[in-house]
Amino acid sequence: GNLRNLTNHPASEYHPTWSPDGRWMAYVSGQHGKGEIYVMDIEKQERRRLTNHPASDTEPAWSPDGRAIAFVSYRTGNRDIYKMDVNGGNLQQLTDIGVNTKPAWSPDGRWIAFSSNRAANVDIYVMDSDGKELKRLTNQPQSESEPAWSPDGKQIAFSTTLLGNTDIYIMNADGQNVHRLTHHLAEDGFPAWSPDGQSIVFGTEFEENKDIYIINVAVRTRHRLTRHPDS
Repeated sequence: GNLRNLTNHPASEYHPTWSPDGRWMAYVSGQHGKGEIYVMDIEKQERRRLTNHPASDTEPAWSPDGRAIAFVSYRTGNRDIYKMDVNGGNLQQLTDIGVNTKPAWSPDGRWIAFSSNRAANVDIYVMDSDGKELKRLTNQPQSESEPAWSPDGKQIAFSTTLLGNTDIYIMNADGQNVHRLTHHLAEDGFPAWSPDGQSIVFGTEFEENKDIYIINVAVRTRHRLTRHPDS
C-alpha cells in the first residue's frame, strides 16, 4: 500500500492511535526529552500538545466516543493510568497500585482493560472508566499484557508468555474460555482486531526481523502483510 509520513521530527514519535472518527491521531513525541501526548488533525497536519509534565506520558488510547484519552504516566514516580478530555483538561488518575500499562477501552466505553503487576505477576485487569469496579481477568505465573477488545465487546485478545514464546491468546471478556491463537517460534504481540471482528492484526519478531501479520480468528489462517528486514 501507499505509505504516508505524518510526523517529521528529529525526536522519536510513537504509540500512534486513531480517533474513532478517523480525523485525529494521538501519539507520543519525545521532542521535549521525555514522552508527551499530542493529537494531530490528519488532513490539516495540525498538531496540538495535550500533556505538559516533568514526567513521561505515553500509551494514549481514545475512548469510543472520542471525548477522552486514557494514557500511562510516570508523574507519581510509578507507571499509572490516567484519563483526560481530548483538550487535555479534566485529568483523572485511575490507578495507584503497582505498575499499570496498556489501557484499552471496551467498545461501549464503560470499561478499561489494562496490564498490571499489582499482584506480583503481570496480569490483565479491567476497571470502569472512573477507575472503580476492578476485576482481575488472568492469573498465571507468566506475563499477560496488551489487551485488545473485540468490536462486539465479548472477547479480549492479549499477548502472553504462557508457553515460553510470546503468543496471542483470546479470552471472553470475563476472563473465561482462554485459548491460543498463534503458534509460532517468533515473538507475537500488539494484537488489534479488524472492524468486523473476524481477524486480528499483530506484530511478530523472528530472527531480528519485525513484520505485521493478520490471522483469521475462526480458521487460524495467517497472512504476512509486511516484508521489511529492517523494520
